[in-house]
Amino acid sequence: MLSINNLEVGYGGATVLRNVGIKVETGQVVCIMGRNGVGKTTLLKTVMGLLRPTQGEISFDGQNITRAAPDRRARAGIGFVPQGREIFPHLTVQENLELGLEAAVKGKSKPTKVPDSIFEMFPALKGMIARRGGQLSGGQQQQLAIGRALATDPSLLLLDEPMEGIQPSVVQEIEHAIRTIKAERKIAVLLVEQSLEFATTIADYTYIMDNHTVVAQGKPGEISEEVLRHHLTV
Repeated sequence: MLSINNLEVGYGGATVLRNVGIKVETGQVVCIMGRNGVGKTTLLKTVMGLLRPTQGEISFDGQNITRAAPDRRARAGIGFVPQGREIFPHLTVQENLELGLEAAVKGKSKPTKVPDSIFEMFPALKGMIARRGGQLSGGQQQQLAIGRALATDPSLLLLDEPMEGIQPSVVQEIEHAIRTIKAERKIAVLLVEQSLEFATTIADYTYIMDNHTVVAQGKPGEISEEVLRHHLTV
């Protein structure tokens, strides 16, 4: 599915990612954890093509996409929900979701309407279909951002801190949505998350980042408490 090897990214001479290697298999939920500033968001932006690496390779579905443009990656099957959601506040919920249809995966017939499955996962959106995105609460905007990404019909979904600033009831809905798309649609998920409790319950595999690189990795329960405390405690 996704393979990242020896990735290095820098800004103005400063290294932000160094020798990063990560794999995500089909239908797998993989979590990236680490303190603020270690490069987690930079990693997702680089996978999406918004940043260019200075070294390394990114492969998706067996194709080298290291130098591919973001729109090509989206049409290849990568959906992205950035930190801060970045929905269009002056467009309606319906219009935001329809923008996702425009980026439908290349080679598949483009859907003519927003899939019902999105409203089944996030029923609150259906009742707000004509409301402008800027009028939604933070949790509702996050649901809209995820719904818009799912409308592209991706095989890999990138989520950057989807639970940040979200009320507990919406956290549960988003967690349920992640489990649903994994189980029913076999969509792989690569997410950045700060909550160890959440990551432990939902992730099939976890990578810990520190000092701009991967310092530990493993399945749930394989990473020691000592390592977690050392690299995650502020």
